[in-house]
Amino acid sequence: MVVAALAGTDPGRARALAGTAEQVACSITDPQEQVHVLAEVAAALASTDADRAERVARIIPDPREQTWALAAIAARVGPPAADRLLGEAFALGSWVTPLCVLAWIRPHDMIRFADLVLADGLLERLTSWTASTPAHERGGLFD
Repeated sequence: MVVAALAGTDPGRARALAGTAEQVACSITDPQEQVHVLAEVAAALASTDADRAERVARIIPDPREQTWALAAIAARVGPPAADRLLGEAFALGSWVTPLCVLAWIRPHDMIRFADLVLADGLLERLTSWTASTPAHERGGLFD
């Protein structure tokens, strides 16, 4: 998105453009398109105004899109704010996106997590559970 590209060279213009994008996103009448655009706007805003990006992410009613937006913001703001955002993203839905961000911003923690999962046989149990449990009963985990 243009907002993210402008953030490094002209933050004021990037904020103004993000504000316009947010207004346009809120005026979209197709709910699916609106949540997707809001998620993109939230991610782009993270480069210039993390608090505003969070506010936009929190109005996204779709848990998958909100998870993606929170993880994207976390990737841009880094620790320690990212820790809280990733915790919320993990709680909302699929773990795939937050795990990718966690691996990027806290690789040592991700390695410890992977070691625990592999050492305890948890991976096999999770794989079996995922294969035998319908997606709607998994609450978005591992989709």
